[in-house]
Amino acid sequence: MIRENIDQLTHEEYDMLSEPVDVHVLFSIRSDRLSNMHALTDVLPHLLKNRFEIHSLSVEQARQAITKPAAIESEVFATHSFTYDEEALQVILSQFSSPGDDGVISVEPFHLQIICQACEVRIEQKLQQHEIDLEVNRSDLPSFDNLYGDYYKRQIGKLPCSYRIRHNSCWRTT
Repeated sequence: MIRENIDQLTHEEYDMLSEPVDVHVLFSIRSDRLSNMHALTDVLPHLLKNRFEIHSLSVEQARQAITKPAAIESEVFATHSFTYDEEALQVILSQFSSPGDDGVISVEPFHLQIICQACEVRIEQKLQQHEIDLEVNRSDLPSFDNLYGDYYKRQIGKLPCSYRIRHNSCWRTT
C-alpha cells in the first residue's frame, strides 16, 4: 500500500519509513524447508546469519525431554506438574523412535513437542472439569492417527476468529 502511494508521502514520512528498523525474528523451520528461506537472502541478506539446528535425541534424552518439563511446578503454567507412567513413556518412545543412518535409535524433538503438548492439553482439560490428574497414563495419550492434524487444529483455534474465516463464517477447531 505504501509503494502505491509513495508519491503522496511527505518528506518526513518518507524519511521515517527509510530508517532501518531493529527487528529480531525467530523462525522455526524444518530442514527440508530451509531452501525456501535461502530464496529470500537476496532481499534479506542477514536472514540466515544465525542458525541453530536441533538434532535428534537419544532415547534417554527423549525420556528426559518428556518427563523433566512436566515435573516443573510454576504458577505461570496452565497446569500443575505431572508425571508419565512407564507404560505411557514406552508407548511414546516406541512410536517416535527410529534408527538413523548410523543404526543408532533416536527421536526427533518435533514429535515430542507435539505429543507432550497434547498430553498437557489433556491434563488442562481435566483441570477445567475440576479433576486433578497427576500422572499421564496410556489412556491419556492422544490417538497417534491424527496427532499432527489435531495439533494444527489446536494452534489455529488459538487464533482470533477474524484470522480463521472460512466460507464467510468463523469455524471452531475443537
